[in-house]
Amino acid sequence: MKLFCLLTLFFTLTIQAQFQINGIVTDSNNKPLPFATITTSDNHNTITDVDGKFTLNYLVKANHFLVSYIGFQSRTIEILDQKKFYSISLSQKTDDLKEVIISNENPALTIIKKVIANKDKNNPQKKLSSFQYKSYNKLIVTANPDSIDGRIDSSAAYKDFDKKRINIDSSDYKFKEIISKQHLFQTEKISQ
Repeated sequence: MKLFCLLTLFFTLTIQAQFQINGIVTDSNNKPLPFATITTSDNHNTITDVDGKFTLNYLVKANHFLVSYIGFQSRTIEILDQKKFYSISLSQKTDDLKEVIISNENPALTIIKKVIANKDKNNPQKKLSSFQYKSYNKLIVTANPDSIDGRIDSSAAYKDFDKKRINIDSSDYKFKEIISKQHLFQTEKISQ
């Protein structure tokens, strides 16, 4: 019984049909086209080798395959039952390019020249007399003098064991003195 199951499994795997196509892809001068793409109608893909030769294996029988290569026109080849080797020649594709106009003048210079020519027309101080505003800023600061650390901060640098002080920051100390004398600090500023 084990032998029967083993043989059935073996024959099932070997009976499964597999189709194979071989061929070569060349250009119009019979030079091989390396790495051309071959795609069947059911999306099985392969590429040609360095000599332009290919072998395509697939399980489901396809009707046709497409050969494409950059710079060449793609060709669709019909698969025939009795034919196993295909010699495919691709012709070069010519693309018409649109004309390109190269100016000898920098476009940024043209824009700057137009800005300078229209300087008087777009000057906001001359044309927009209604363009003005008043700005009022008021700053009120109050603090408890005990909450402010009144130390003088400094950074020290040591060179050859000589202590040099740099970057002295006494703003906290001065602010604590001001707040100790008066508990309210107010500034006002008006601009036009």
